[in-house]
Amino acid sequence: MTPGIQIVCRQFIEASRDKRHVSIESLLAQLPLQDRAAGLRELIQLEVEQRQERGENPEPEEYVQRFPDSVGSIKSLFFDLDATCDQVDATTDPIDATCDQIDATTDPIDATCDQIDATTDRIGATTDLSNSNPNRFQRIGPNIQTTGSPDSLSASRFRVVRSHAKGGLGEVFLAHDSELNRDVALKEIQLKHAHSAEGQSRFVLEAEVTGRLEHPGIVPVYSLGRYPDGRPFYAMKFVRGASFRDALVAFHEKHPNKTASLFYGRELQQLMRRFIDVCNAIDYAHERGVLHRDIKPANVMVGDFGETLVVDWGLAKILDDETPDMTESQQERKISPAAGSIVATTVGSVVGTPAFMSPEQANGNEGKLTRGSDIYSLGATLFTILTKEYAVSGGFSEIFEQLQTGRIRTVRDVIPVAPAALDAICSKAMARHSKDRYATARAMADDIERWLADEPVEAYRDREKYVERAGRLIRRYRSWTLSIAGALLAIVMVSLLASLLINQARLREHAAQVQATQFKGEALDRYQMSRAAIDQWLVGSSDALAELPATQSVRKRLLQQAADDLTKLSETRSADPELELERARALVRLGDVYQMQEDYPQARQQYDEALSAFESEVLINASELEYRRQAELANTHSRIGLSWDFADDARNAEKEYQNAIDGLRNLNRDWSLMTQSRPATTGSASEATPEINPPGDVGTDALKFLSAALNNLADLHRRTGDLDSALPLLEESIVSSQAAFAQSQDNAHRIAAATSRETLGRTLLQLGNPEPALHALDACIEDLADILAEQPDSTAALIANANANVSRSAVLRQMGDWDQEIQSLQQAADIYQTLRSQQPDVPRYAESLAITQTDAGLTLLNLGNVAGADQLLEAAKDQYGDLIAYYPNVPRYQEGWAAALDGYAQTQMELSDDRAKAFEALQLAGNAYTKLIQDAPEQVQYFERLAIVTSHFAECLSRQGDQESAAARFTEATDLLSQLIAANPNMPSFRNSQAHVKFRHALLVLADDPEQGTTLLESARDTWNLLSEEVPSSSEFRYELVKFLLRSPVSSLRDRKRGQQLAKSLAERSANNLVYASLLAESLAFEEPATALKHLEQIETIRGELTAEDLCAAAVAKHTLGEATDASQSLQMARDWIAENRPHSIDLQRLVEETAEIIAPLPEANK
Repeated sequence: MTPGIQIVCRQFIEASRDKRHVSIESLLAQLPLQDRAAGLRELIQLEVEQRQERGENPEPEEYVQRFPDSVGSIKSLFFDLDATCDQVDATTDPIDATCDQIDATTDPIDATCDQIDATTDRIGATTDLSNSNPNRFQRIGPNIQTTGSPDSLSASRFRVVRSHAKGGLGEVFLAHDSELNRDVALKEIQLKHAHSAEGQSRFVLEAEVTGRLEHPGIVPVYSLGRYPDGRPFYAMKFVRGASFRDALVAFHEKHPNKTASLFYGRELQQLMRRFIDVCNAIDYAHERGVLHRDIKPANVMVGDFGETLVVDWGLAKILDDETPDMTESQQERKISPAAGSIVATTVGSVVGTPAFMSPEQANGNEGKLTRGSDIYSLGATLFTILTKEYAVSGGFSEIFEQLQTGRIRTVRDVIPVAPAALDAICSKAMARHSKDRYATARAMADDIERWLADEPVEAYRDREKYVERAGRLIRRYRSWTLSIAGALLAIVMVSLLASLLINQARLREHAAQVQATQFKGEALDRYQMSRAAIDQWLVGSSDALAELPATQSVRKRLLQQAADDLTKLSETRSADPELELERARALVRLGDVYQMQEDYPQARQQYDEALSAFESEVLINASELEYRRQAELANTHSRIGLSWDFADDARNAEKEYQNAIDGLRNLNRDWSLMTQSRPATTGSASEATPEINPPGDVGTDALKFLSAALNNLADLHRRTGDLDSALPLLEESIVSSQAAFAQSQDNAHRIAAATSRETLGRTLLQLGNPEPALHALDACIEDLADILAEQPDSTAALIANANANVSRSAVLRQMGDWDQEIQSLQQAADIYQTLRSQQPDVPRYAESLAITQTDAGLTLLNLGNVAGADQLLEAAKDQYGDLIAYYPNVPRYQEGWAAALDGYAQTQMELSDDRAKAFEALQLAGNAYTKLIQDAPEQVQYFERLAIVTSHFAECLSRQGDQESAAARFTEATDLLSQLIAANPNMPSFRNSQAHVKFRHALLVLADDPEQGTTLLESARDTWNLLSEEVPSSSEFRYELVKFLLRSPVSSLRDRKRGQQLAKSLAERSANNLVYASLLAESLAFEEPATALKHLEQIETIRGELTAEDLCAAAVAKHTLGEATDASQSLQMARDWIAENRPHSIDLQRLVEETAEIIAPLPEANK
C-alpha cells in the first residue's frame, strides 16, 4: 500500500472513531491518479467493515451507483469478500482473528509516516493486495494471548480495565495499579511489532525519554518492564480528558464563520494559553537535548483540570553532541539513553506527520535536524488552531513539493481578517529555512503572550501599521475612548440620514423621466426574459439529469418542455424588427435543445427556420439591426455545421462552417471600414454622414462567432488529416478572440483564444512538430492560469485548462518527458475530479475523466507499471460503457471506449495467460472502430486506430498458437496503414504505427521465414531512422530506433555503437526519463560496464527498484567485468521480477533469453 493510500485510510478511520462524516469521494481526490483505483478498493473495504460491525449488510449495487466508473473493481471486491468470509467462518476462531488495519488513533491529516523513503518514485506505485489480511471483514475480537498479555497479569501489579487507544507502534490500556491503588495508563507494544528489534528499541526509547523528561507538560512514567514473551510495556499517568485536536474541532464547529472579533474572544485565548504550555514543554525537552519530531494537535492531551500534556514521544530523537544549536549547559543536562535503546533512522527516510513536518524533516535530512524542526511543527500547530486547516496539504509528494519550494500558506491566506501579528508569528515559526525561525520554543511562546497582552509582537514589530497600533491603544484604554466614539457615531448618523434623503429625491426625479420609455420596451423585455429563464432552468436541470439512469425520461420531458416553450415564443411573427429578431433567436435556441437531445435532423430544421427569420423582409429592412442580423445569421450557419459535425458528416459541416466564416469575415471587415471612415462629430447633425449606429457589442459578437467557426473548421480539418489547412484558420481564430477581448475585456474571449491554441498544439503535434506544439500549449495554459487567478471558479477556464494539460501530455510523451507527462495528466485529472465531485451527473466531466484515465493508463504501460495501467484502463472502459449505454449515438464516446478497450487488452495480455478478456476487448474495440469508419469515412484517425487494434488482435492470436490467422491480421493492418500513408504523407504517426506493426509481424514469421522476417525488420528500422531525422525534436521515434539497434532479433541488424550515441542524446534531452537512462546503461554494458552499473545504481536510488530491463543490463555489465556469479544473480532477479509484475510479457521473456545466451559461456566464477 502506498503512503498516500495509508494516509487517506487513516483519515477515514479516525473520522469514523470521532463520529465525523468523511466521504470516500473527498479522500480519493487527495490521491495521485495512479493510486485512486487501489485507494478506492481500500476505502470501500474499510467502510464495509464498519457497516458490518454496526449490523448492516452493504450491497455492491450502492457502491456501483456511487462509483460508476469502477464497476468491475467493486464487483470483484465484493466477490473476494464473500469468498473470504466463507473461508474464515469455516476455519477460523473469531476470537483469534486479527485485522491488519490502519490505526484508529491517528489524526486524519496527522497520519504519521514512520518510514517513507524520500527517494521512492511514486509515479508507477501500485497497491499490492496480495498481502492484505484475508480476515479483515470479520468482526475483530480482543487481541488476547494465553500468556504475556495484560489480562494474563491480573495477579501482578497492573490489572487491565479496558483498551483506551491504539497508535502506530503501541496500544494504551486503562489499568489499575494494585500497589498504589490508582488508575494508570499501561502502554504495550503491539503484537505485529513485537518481534521487530527496531520496533522494540523505539518503544523502549519512548519510555526512557518520556520518563526522564520531568516536566508538568509531559506525562510522568511510573515504571518500565517486559512481559514473559519479551514484549516491553510501561505504566504512566492516566490523563482524563481529550486531545487538543478534539478541542480545536469543537471550537471551530461552534464558530464556523471567522470574524475579526473571534480572535479576541475568551475561547480562542484559552486555546492559545494551552498552546503556550505546549511550547514550554517542548522548550524544556530541547534543553534536555530531545527533539519530539511529531508535534501536532493529536499529540497533545487536554486534561479536565487544566493540564496540558505533550504525549507520544515514539519518534523522539536525542540530539548528537555535535548538534550545532546545543549550548554547553544543554550538553550537561542532555539525556543519554540506555545502551540498546538507540534507534538509528535510515538515511533519506522520513519520520513524522507530513502536514506538520518541516522542509528539512520531509527531505529526510535527519543529521541536520535541530530544534528549529520542532519549532516549525509548533507553527504548523498554531496555524491549525487559528484556521482549522493545514498550511500544506495533499499527498506526501505534493506536500514535499510545497515544502521544498516554500509554497506554505499563511493564516491570512485562509482567514483574511485574522490579526496580522498572529499571522506573523505563524509565518516566522514556519519559515522555510531553520535560521529564520524562532531561536527557541520559549521565544515563540513569549511572542504569543505579548499578543494576548496586547503588546507589540517581536515578529511583527517592524511592520505594525499606525492604525493597528491605535487599535491596541483603544483596546487598552477602552473606557477613555467610549465617549469620543459615541460623539463621532452621532455625527456620522446625521450625515448618513441627510445623504439618504437627498438621494431618494434624485431617484424619484429620475423615475419620472424614464417611466414613459419603460412601457415602450416592455414587450421586448418580456420576450428576452422568457428566453433567458428557459435557458437558465434548462441548462442547470438538464445537465444535472444527463447521466442518471432513473432520470432519463425526466430529462427528455424537461428538454421537450423547453422545446414547447421556445416553440410558443417563436410561433407568432411580428412586424416589429426587434421582436422578430428575438423570435429568430428563440428558433436558434430551439435548435440547440434538439441538438442536446442528439436529434440532429430536427435541430437543423429549427436552424433552417431561424435562417428564414433572419432573412425576413422585416429584418432586412431594419438598417439599425443589420449588423446584428448578419452576425446572428452567420452564427446559425456555424451551428448547423456543428450539427453535421456531431453526426460525422464532414462535407456538409465544412460547407456550413465556411458559409459562417465568409459572412463573419465580410461583416467584420465592413464594420471596421465603417468605423474608420466616420467623420468627426463637428458641425450640425444634418451635415454629418448618416450612420447605422450598430450596438457597441456587435463587433465583439461577430468576432466571437468568427473565432468559434474558425476553430470548429480547423478542428474538422485536423481530424480529417488536412493539417496544412487547419493552421491558418487557428491563427486567425486566436487573433479574432484577442480582438474581441480587447473590445470587451470579457475573459470568455481569452478562454476562446486558449481553446484555439490548444487545437493548434494538437495540430502541430500531428504534423510532427512537438516543440512548437509544446510552446502553443504552454502559452494556452499560462493564459488560463491568469484567468483563473482572477476568476478561480470559472468552470469554462477550468475545463479549458484541463483539456490543454491532456493535450500537453501527448506532446510530452512524444518528447520523452514521461514524468512531466504524468504531472500534466494529474493536473487534468484533479480538475475533472473536482468538477465531477461538484456536479457528479454532468456527462462531459465523466468523459473528460475517462480520457485522462486512458492516457495515464497508456503512459503507465510504457513505464512498465502494467498493474497500475490495468486499473486505470479498466476504470476508463467502464466509464465509457456507462456513457454509451445512455448515449449510444455519440461518436466520441465510441472512440474513447475503443481506445480504452485496446489499452486494457494490452495489459491483460501482459498479466494473464487467459486470452479471453483480451480477445473480447479487442473484438469490441475493432467493431467500434469499424462502425465509426462506416459512419464517418473521412475521419482518418479511425483507420489508424483500427489498424493498431488489428495488430494487437494478431498478437493475441499468435500467443494462442494460431500463427496463420495472426500473420493474415498483421498483413491486413500493414495494408491499411499503407493506404493511409499514401493519402496522408505528412502524418508521421501513421508511419510510426506501421513500423510497429511490421516489427511485430517479423517476430511472428522470423523462425519459419527468416528472409521475410528480416525484410520486415529492415523496413521498420528504416522508417524509425527516417522519422528520427525528419522530426529531430521527437524522442519517441529515436527511442524506438535505439531499442531496435540494441535488441534486434536479427543480430546482423544491430548497431550498438550508433545505439549508444543515440541513447546518450536521449538521456541528455530527457534527464528525468528513467527508461531512457536504463536504455543508456544497456548500451554501455559491453564497452563501459562500470559506467553502466553506476547508471543503474542511480536508477535504483530514484525509482526504488530495478526492472527486468535494468537487471538484464546489469547482468551483461557484470558478465563483461568477469563477475559471473553476480551476473547470474541479476539474471535470476530479472526472471523473478517478470514473474511478479509482467508474467506474460513476450518482449521481456525474449530479452531474458538473449541475456542468458550472452552470459552463458561464463568464465570461471568469482571466488
